[in-house]
Amino acid sequence: MKINNRGFAITAVLYGLLILFVILVSSYLTILSVRKNRVDNLIDDIENKYREELNSNNEDPGQNNEEDPSSIGTLYEVVLTGFGVNTLNSSIYYSPDDRLWYSDEEKEDAITRITPPTLSQYSFSGFYTEDNGRGTQIIDSTGKIISNAISADTVLYAYWVRNNGGDASA
Repeated sequence: MKINNRGFAITAVLYGLLILFVILVSSYLTILSVRKNRVDNLIDDIENKYREELNSNNEDPGQNNEEDPSSIGTLYEVVLTGFGVNTLNSSIYYSPDDRLWYSDEEKEDAITRITPPTLSQYSFSGFYTEDNGRGTQIIDSTGKIISNAISADTVLYAYWVRNNGGDASA
């Protein structure tokens, strides 16, 4: 029996090429896997840093992260009511977290006073937690916010004193 050297050589070359192809494909897949792991680790690091930043902002309520609405914290809406009040049915907001008052619920402008309302023939005496000047005075006659005694959404009532005597409120 005669061995065909030519056929053996061709078969050996084909097997060699096949083995080389398998090695190249497995190397390429390994490289892709390593790159994917690097990208996954990078994404995990970015997500973890973002979560840490959110947590640190929530722990320090004085900071405002405008990209994250949850960082606003608790806000109580305080509705100012009273007849003749130029701020009628307007709202200001109190944050018990940082003990500050804000002109809007986005916490953009901290305020310490409002414009006192006016009413013909009456003097404004302040805003109170109950009508007829009862309860806690929250805003004085000059519009200065003097109390932080707010623990829920609240309606404040304007209290008026008639210039020639008597009182009125709403």
